[in-house]
Amino acid sequence: MKQKNFLTTLFCFFLAVNFFAADIYVGATVSDAGATLGSEANPYSSLSDAVTAASDNDKIIIVGTITQNSQIAFNKAITFEGTSNAIIQSTAANRLFNITADAAKSITFTGINFQDFKSAFQGSVLNHSSQSGMTLTFTNCNFLNNSTSSDNGGGALYIAQNSTTANFTGCTFYNNAVITSTAGNARGAAIHFLGQANSTITNCTFSENKINKVGVFEGAAIRVNSNNNVINVQNSLFYNNKTDNGDGGVSDYSGVSGATMNFLNSLAQYTNNVDLPATGSSMTADFTNTTFTFVSPNLTYTAANDLANVAGNDTPIDFGSDNNDVGAWDSGINIFEGTTSILWSENSNWSSGTAPVGDGTENIAVIGAICNMFSVGVAVNDIKVTTELRIQGQNVFIVNGASDVTGVVRYFANLQDDADNTKAWYLVASPLSGEVFDVAFADKNDITAGSGTNRGIATYNPGQTGSAAWTYFSDTNNSIAATSGQGFSMKITPDDIILGAGEEYSNNEVGFEGDFNIDNAGVTVSSTTTGFNLLGNPYVAHINSAIFLGAATSANIDQSQIWVWNQTLNSGVGDYEVKTSGESFILAPAQGFFVNVNTTGSVNFSESNQATTGGTFQKTDRTELRLLVSDNQNSRFTKLYFLNDATKGYDFGWEGEVFGGITNSFELYTQLVDENVEKKYQLQSLSKSDVESSIIPLGIDADAGKELTFSLESQNFPTGIKVYLEDRENSTFNEISDNKTYKVSLSENLNDIGRFYIHTSSSALSTDIFTTDNISIYSTNKSTLRVVGLQQGDAKIKLFNILGKQVLNSSFKTNGVKDISLPNLASGVYIVQLETKAGKLNKKIVLE
Repeated sequence: MKQKNFLTTLFCFFLAVNFFAADIYVGATVSDAGATLGSEANPYSSLSDAVTAASDNDKIIIVGTITQNSQIAFNKAITFEGTSNAIIQSTAANRLFNITADAAKSITFTGINFQDFKSAFQGSVLNHSSQSGMTLTFTNCNFLNNSTSSDNGGGALYIAQNSTTANFTGCTFYNNAVITSTAGNARGAAIHFLGQANSTITNCTFSENKINKVGVFEGAAIRVNSNNNVINVQNSLFYNNKTDNGDGGVSDYSGVSGATMNFLNSLAQYTNNVDLPATGSSMTADFTNTTFTFVSPNLTYTAANDLANVAGNDTPIDFGSDNNDVGAWDSGINIFEGTTSILWSENSNWSSGTAPVGDGTENIAVIGAICNMFSVGVAVNDIKVTTELRIQGQNVFIVNGASDVTGVVRYFANLQDDADNTKAWYLVASPLSGEVFDVAFADKNDITAGSGTNRGIATYNPGQTGSAAWTYFSDTNNSIAATSGQGFSMKITPDDIILGAGEEYSNNEVGFEGDFNIDNAGVTVSSTTTGFNLLGNPYVAHINSAIFLGAATSANIDQSQIWVWNQTLNSGVGDYEVKTSGESFILAPAQGFFVNVNTTGSVNFSESNQATTGGTFQKTDRTELRLLVSDNQNSRFTKLYFLNDATKGYDFGWEGEVFGGITNSFELYTQLVDENVEKKYQLQSLSKSDVESSIIPLGIDADAGKELTFSLESQNFPTGIKVYLEDRENSTFNEISDNKTYKVSLSENLNDIGRFYIHTSSSALSTDIFTTDNISIYSTNKSTLRVVGLQQGDAKIKLFNILGKQVLNSSFKTNGVKDISLPNLASGVYIVQLETKAGKLNKKIVLE
């Protein structure tokens, strides 16, 4: 019996203290007779009714927009929580909440917009001035367009009781006001603190709040009006909060001399302890009379005209593009301060304590000291440079966002020097915008001296030959603007050769100065003319030649190939090397190259083609042969690729011609095995299936009296396959694989194919195995038929039209190449019948 009475008493006590906290909904009333009033299905339409129904520890959930035109006074520990875009507003003149709660109770507000409350009493949204020991918490709330006409101030909030704690996180106070007739204590348009209130304000923004008092020291945003207050503001922003109803001076955060006001990692235009600013102040950061300038792109003021629906949008102050903009240090701006050294890689040199990782998302600023960057590849979002950024070691630096350079950016390219003016020339381009080649540039970069006052910087003139093809910079002529995307030829001389008083950079380094090219439309070169044009990579990044050539905006150029200058060729003198689109050659920062322009127009370098990785020459696993010939003064080369999908004819992107922008009396090339069009190829591609039985016509331009030496380099070439050079004039097959060479002296000039052929075979070759497979027949024009690949001796040729009528019968002696004159024939298809000692060959040709 006693046990039963005890359990009954305990159960009644359990109900009385309401351990089961309830969720009470407020919103547009939903017709649902079966649902409990205040449920999610049938919410209260009145916030007053919900508060009346609530008990301690209950949660009131705000759904949508609630209009409250009368004051709510309560003394309960309630949590108010908003759903998406929850708004509590007034269309009358009233205060929202008057807190009369008992000591030690907690009230929490989360995710709610409080707007348009206009009261004659202090604290138009909330007044707490009755009980002590309260805890008020506001998280992700917005206070918009609220005002009071009370002399006590507090346009949005008035917190004035001892031992009260009020904490704010992620809140926005916009366009709140204190407007009174007497302007007595009309302070703190966002918050007015009195009594012994303590507060921490984190990640909050205060913008466009105003009071009608005139003194800028009155705190148009926050006023701390008691020397017992301890207020901590951190990671927050104050902007354009003003006195005199918005027409006066800027006034953000202020208090009496005895108040403890801590201001950490935040920005404001005016903060001060006003009563005795010279003595007794406990404020840890005083920005009195300091103006903070918000400079694009790092700090941008983007206050909207109407922030009534601010939820879900950026705050009035936008620090970056991360959509999480509340707080002065949420911008992602990592500042290089140079406190330890000038090295980018030193973590302690950066404001965040960590060097940028370079993934393209960070905002950085080089404003403290000179910064030396040696990282392999770096990408950032926005960048600001007010001092100097040095990009060393030909490394990559990509700017995805905006660039603001009021200081200087220097990119250093490594060029080898040489006192011999015939060597160590480079094709270059400025990877930065705004560079100018002048005497100062030439001197500090050791640009070589030439004839007269010429220096080793030259522009290329399309369509010109010989010395007219280049125009050199001179110490006495005007400077050259290094237009982005334009290429130049450049040479430097060793440092011990003094050229001027302005030498500055290290040996074998050329420093380009300017700003990053960051236009979303890319860099466009619009002044191209028909023929060969010298362009250059305009970015501090690698670009893929195949992507560049394949771009629609580059359709007016030959999209199959480019030509670069390779300093290692021709015994160190250098030579032009073709790079086909199929190779996807990676152009390094500051690298120049030639393109062949078909029609006058523009060429675009896409910003999206930038990459942090790559190199001047990529490694490959393809099968290659590189044939070299030397005349004891110069050397030339031609390459053969053996690919799975290549043919004996023309393969777009895999056949590359000898550079035609200059004329060489000594040249080496091949012509196509099939479908010969008489072009001179520095690179030809064939099928891997033909690697054991290929016969490729080899062309040489060389003067009589020269001794030629042929040699071979191979890569991934099959074991057991030999490479032979056939010399038809001497009737020999000469192995040049396995480090063997072939030498021959010329008794007459060479300027075509027909004498030499390259053979690949798994067995030894001799003239006895000659067949018609290596003979090609084609028309050079409507009146000339060319036969290439004939052995020395007699040959007969006949020509038949499509009806079988013979229209040509000729006999001749040949050695390699024979041109045969044709009679006046109609356009159409003809059959050629060739007879030699090796056999007969029939071939169809088309005369046009």
